[in-house]
Amino acid sequence: MTEPIRIDPEVLHEVAGNHDEVVNIIEAARERGADIHAAVETLGPIMHEVKSAVGDVLLDRDTALAEHAGRHRFAGDELRRAAHIYTDVDDQNAQNLRQL
Repeated sequence: MTEPIRIDPEVLHEVAGNHDEVVNIIEAARERGADIHAAVETLGPIMHEVKSAVGDVLLDRDTALAEHAGRHRFAGDELRRAAHIYTDVDDQNAQNLRQL
């Protein structure tokens, strides 16, 4: 016999909040890209190739971090949506039972 699946909307909201925290960490890391760029810009003109390479890396880094943050943002949103749907269905089922 299979075990019943127990869904706790509070846990879904808690996990969604964890995803929000990850988004905040990722966004803070993205902001540090400007600091990295500023530090590299202090290098002299002889380092033009390094500056260019770092610029390319920072662009790729920002794109990757933005995509990563987007995945966590989506996961958090979906978990909150699932909790909302579950609560609505559970409330509707409870009302249907009261009407019997």
